[in-house]
Amino acid sequence: MTMKLTVKWLIATYCLILSPVTLAVAANEANSHLASKPVNNRLDKRIHNKLTVKINFMQFDTLTEKPYLALWYSLPNKHYTPLKVLRADSKWLRDLKSFWRYIARYQRERLDGITSATVKSGKHSFSFALPKTTRTQTHGFWVEVARENGSRELLKINMQPGQQTQTCIEGTKEISLFCVDYQ
Repeated sequence: MTMKLTVKWLIATYCLILSPVTLAVAANEANSHLASKPVNNRLDKRIHNKLTVKINFMQFDTLTEKPYLALWYSLPNKHYTPLKVLRADSKWLRDLKSFWRYIARYQRERLDGITSATVKSGKHSFSFALPKTTRTQTHGFWVEVARENGSRELLKINMQPGQQTQTCIEGTKEISLFCVDYQ
């Protein structure tokens, strides 16, 4: 009985002490092995469509907070892909009601890579590379803007397959102009 406990204790100790060291050595070997391989350009071939979004935030005469912005596109099968989020703190994502309802509540981990700090009112431009597959289906580009002690606005531009023009719409509350140039 004592011998079985001693063997179990030795195995457990080995796993706790030596196992992380072994894993670290194996990880370093794997990384050095990967570094010697050429980079696969398969991703570059798949993504080549350029999307440029221009947004003009309204200027207010009074002191206002910087706007929170969410930009995403949707496909007809209700697949939503976030493109850009401008926010100060994640607790304010709920103020972007449609964005929260469709994307942020379910895809919080995807937002870290596309989140930036809020920007001043005025003209702003964002560029993205999108997969080829977005070109073959009707899709909508959405922008939602909310401002603390301000109002909220949601705009959508629908693009048909193969449409390669610049499309603009005017907002009324927080956005003066929203343009999508998809090439």
